[in-house]
Amino acid sequence: MPEPKFDRPNIENMSADEREKITETLRNAEHLVVVMKNYLATVDFCSEKGIPTTGRESLASLRTPGALGDPVGPLCQLAILFEDGMSKMVRRINIAHKPELEARYQK
Repeated sequence: MPEPKFDRPNIENMSADEREKITETLRNAEHLVVVMKNYLATVDFCSEKGIPTTGRESLASLRTPGALGDPVGPLCQLAILFEDGMSKMVRRINIAHKPELEARYQK
């Protein structure tokens, strides 16, 4: 006797519009990471070569309350939003499938 086939419904978990918004935000975040790394590389290069960087805007206050890099500011809030959503989804996934999911995660 053949095994019964169970058709799984095609569940639409995210609209194309929502995915596009997340993808574009991800592109912006990736660009920010590259620019910040290049900024530090430029500062280090100038330091190594004895080139003064006078005239550049100081970023010493980047992590102060209310600044763009505020530890509880928009960047951290965005990370928390995604982490919270991800943890809610993971709770619904059978433990047997978690290694497969975790293999897809960035380290």
